Amino acid sequence: QTIGFMIEQAWKNCKKLLVFIILYVVSTNAINLMQLYLAPVILDKVEQARPIEELLGSIGLFTLGLFFMTGLQVYIECNSDVAQVEVRNHIKNSVNKKNCMMSYPLAVDNKIMQLKQRVNYMLEGPWSTGQYIWMRLTLFLTNLMGFIIYSMLLAKFNWVLIIITVITSLFAYIFSSKIYKAGNKYWDALSEPRSHLRYVQKSAEIIPLAKDIRIFGMDTWLMHIWKNAWKKYMDITVRKEKWFFLEETIEIFLTL
Repeated sequence: QTIGFMIEQAWKNCKKLLVFIILYVVSTNAINLMQLYLAPVILDKVEQARPIEELLGSIGLFTLGLFFMTGLQVYIECNSDVAQVEVRNHIKNSVNKKNCMMSYPLAVDNKIMQLKQRVNYMLEGPWSTGQYIWMRLTLFLTNLMGFIIYSMLLAKFNWVLIIITVITSLFAYIFSSKIYKAGNKYWDALSEPRSHLRYVQKSAEIIPLAKDIRIFGMDTWLMHIWKNAWKKYMDITVRKEKWFFLEETIEIFLTL
């Protein structure tokens, strides 16, 4: 649903982002194939004692191809970043418009306020979820296209390797999906302690409140809230990181 929503927003507001993603996937796999066939082609020319002109010509063609595709990949990546920011800004504008048109009872509702804080956090900067999702989608499509290409190449040699690759890939996908869902639950759980931490930080930065904090001894109360919220925040973060560490470990094992 999330990926579908982001693709819909890109289609409405910035279609060139989808074009850049497709071109990046194609260029990345083209570079991988060139690097894969470079050594066998050159070695084949040497073993057959082909003329030096033909050998240098083959090396030159591969070099020019890699040079062109690498430059194209960098160009696409730079322009894709700009398009991602454009889509993220359109989503932020939609959220701000919704906040301005929201009724007062909903605006002061605790659940709505927590949801708004989470949305603002997800759209906060270039490394936020609203932009990071494009990198994950591009990586997924790149790996999917590479899987199809290499499966076709391996099919010429041994079908057993194809079956093993498919089984391990399905297992990795199922496990990664479960890890992703667990990660979303942890992000939801972090919204409460994060809001408490921001409340204490903003309260301490407001100059008119400094007098009341000193007179009524509220610094101890604020520090108590801060410590409890920070402890809860770190406990959830440690559990989340353990899940992600387990995911990376199994992914490395499957890659091997």
